[in-house]
Amino acid sequence: AASECYKVQFLVLTGLLFNVRFSILCGFLAGSSYFLVYLVAAPELAQLESNNQELLRLLGHIGPNTMRSIIIFFTGVIAGLVSHYARRLLFRILSEQEEKDRINRIFGEYVSEEIRERVTHKTRSLIGERTQCVVLFSDIRGFTGLAQHAPADALVLQLNEYFDAMVEA
Repeated sequence: AASECYKVQFLVLTGLLFNVRFSILCGFLAGSSYFLVYLVAAPELAQLESNNQELLRLLGHIGPNTMRSIIIFFTGVIAGLVSHYARRLLFRILSEQEEKDRINRIFGEYVSEEIRERVTHKTRSLIGERTQCVVLFSDIRGFTGLAQHAPADALVLQLNEYFDAMVEA
C-alpha cells in the first residue's frame, strides 16, 4: 500500500513536466509493474496465514490488484491531461501579457493612458470603433536638412522634446 502511494505521488509529479505522453507512459509503467509484482508474488501470497481474512482476500485475489493497477495507470493519464490544459492556459496568459506589453511599448509614448488602456482591454474580435476625435498633423520646418547634419543622439533628444510638447498639448 505504501508503494502504491509513492507511485501515485510520482505520477502526479510527472504532470509538472507538462508532457502528456510522459505522464501516460509513467502511468502505464507504474500500473504494469505493480501488476507484474503481484503476479510474481501471488503464489507466496496464497500461502500466507493470518487471522485477518479480509487482508488475505485482498492480497490473494487478482481482482483488487488488477483494479489498483488500472487506477495507477489512469492516475498517469489524468495527471497528463491536467498538465496539458494547465500548459495551454499558461501559454495563453503569457502570450496575452506579451501582447499587452507590446501595445504599451508601441503606443506608450504617443497615446494617452486612457486610450492605451482602452486598446489593451478590448477583445480581439473588435474590428474598430466610431468616435469623434481631433487629429493634429504637424511639420517641422527644415527637418530634412537638420536630420542630414545633426548627430543622431542630438536629433533624438530634440524630437523627444518636440513629441513631449505636442502630446502635452
